[in-house]
Amino acid sequence: FQWRYALIATLAIATALVSAALVLVLAGTALNLVVLAGLVVALAVIVDDGIVDLDAYRDAQHHTDTAVSLTDAVLTSAVSVRSAIAFAAAIALLILVPLFFTDGDAGALLPPMAGAFAVAVVASTVVALTLTPALGAILLT
Repeated sequence: FQWRYALIATLAIATALVSAALVLVLAGTALNLVVLAGLVVALAVIVDDGIVDLDAYRDAQHHTDTAVSLTDAVLTSAVSVRSAIAFAAAIALLILVPLFFTDGDAGALLPPMAGAFAVAVVASTVVALTLTPALGAILLT
């Protein structure tokens, strides 16, 4: 068990969730059960973003050439998975578009849930593209 990987994943997940909740509160959204359900559903995307980064770092550590520093290997692996993380976030956000146009009883529940999910996905993507590589470069070298 490598505690550094667990620490990076924990910090990334906590930062993404707290950032999403903070954005929702600042936007005036009530943190009710529907919004919290959207955050819980987004937790899968948040964890996946962290795992993709950490798996790339682990592979970089095992395949690091002696001429390349470990920090360079970690940052190079972060760049290599950047497009995958961004495209996964874009697809997740595109899937949500129809939910914003529902009406009736479902229209009262789905748009706030989709909004919370969208904010959490964006926060997770930002964390996965910025904080996680930085923590990997600091803690794994």
